[in-house]
Amino acid sequence: MCSESMLMDSRLPARPPAGWKEVPLRAVTDTRFSNVDKLTKAGERPVRLCNYTDVYNNDYITQDIEFMEATAAQPEIDKFRLQVGDVIITKDSETPYDIGIPARVDCASDDLVCGYHLALLRPNQEVVDPDYLSKQLGHARLAGYFARMANGLTRYGLSIGAIDDSPIWLPPQVEQSRIGYVLRQLDLSIVQTETLIGKLNQAQAGLLHDLLTLGLPGLARGLLKRIVGDICETYAGGTPPRSASGMYGGGILWVKSGELGKGSITSTEETITELGLAASSAKWVPANVPLVAMYGATAGAVGWLTVKATTNQAVLACVPKSSAIDARWLYWRLRFDSDKLISAIQGSGQPNLNKGLVDRHAVDIPPTPDEQSEIASILDAAEAEILAQRAYLQTLRSIKVGLTDDLITGRVRVPAELEMA
Repeated sequence: MCSESMLMDSRLPARPPAGWKEVPLRAVTDTRFSNVDKLTKAGERPVRLCNYTDVYNNDYITQDIEFMEATAAQPEIDKFRLQVGDVIITKDSETPYDIGIPARVDCASDDLVCGYHLALLRPNQEVVDPDYLSKQLGHARLAGYFARMANGLTRYGLSIGAIDDSPIWLPPQVEQSRIGYVLRQLDLSIVQTETLIGKLNQAQAGLLHDLLTLGLPGLARGLLKRIVGDICETYAGGTPPRSASGMYGGGILWVKSGELGKGSITSTEETITELGLAASSAKWVPANVPLVAMYGATAGAVGWLTVKATTNQAVLACVPKSSAIDARWLYWRLRFDSDKLISAIQGSGQPNLNKGLVDRHAVDIPPTPDEQSEIASILDAAEAEILAQRAYLQTLRSIKVGLTDDLITGRVRVPAELEMA
């Protein structure tokens, strides 16, 4: 979505590049404001509605979306039935920065119609490419125009005239098609990566369940049931004093509960040196042990500490008592049991774990540390693949932002020899 800072960005070009032209949106589309609401009325035909959230949350309207069921009169259906190549934009919202959000229509059927709070744009595809038009409307330059033209105090909206007057930049149509193709392929890569991450998360969940409740496949020996307090020394940290007297040096990490559940903890915003933690209140936590958040919104979250540190009182360290327990396996076990720990808490309000509850929590342990380590290695590999795909997804999203801006403003031109499938 577009932020206020983007709308005020002085780097946005003021005029189209050479060879492009600026035209009002009415010159290339037919604009229609939908009045089809979400109600079911007797005597009307059943329809599926493409609603505000469908447009706001998706770059493309496809059959994969679960559309709302409603009814509409036949004249409404005839006027607002979606066609492939249509572009839909949000025409009103609670803020002026969520107006004009576009989605390109990729699917059509007799009962699929555009819903209320939306403007249906039907492009003249002989002069404007629908993919290009959708990306042009979503650019910060047009978002700034829509925000300036929006009327309202508590809810902002665009008139049909303001939408029709939108200043659209048009390169030659063959260049429009190349721009639309490049940006659509980038969107496709993002969706494919998101889908892969979802599948990897499902596979990891299956691995977690099977390996942590059944152990390694093919082993004749069963798992051993123990409680956490028997296999670990558990302790929480202290409270930093107001003065810096007696503090430890060296910038040793001070870990807070909000930092758990985000992956490995290798550094934090604050250190003991900066906080002035007194020696009398500190309890060292060795490197490579799991930590459990005890209180508040992050209660039950589990983190992996990679360096020597100390914690505040809302973080419980779980340090294996002997080499018979693989610490990394214990991390995965506690992470797997996070919801079970939270469900054991009695009372209302924010969940608060305590040392006794964690100490009494029972876990099934593979009989040898080698087996524990192998399980942890399998789960680590699955996690590494997910993290790699998440990093790739972030890279794609960053590329999309920059490349869309460059192509839609003509700052970068798509090579004429680009082959489009």
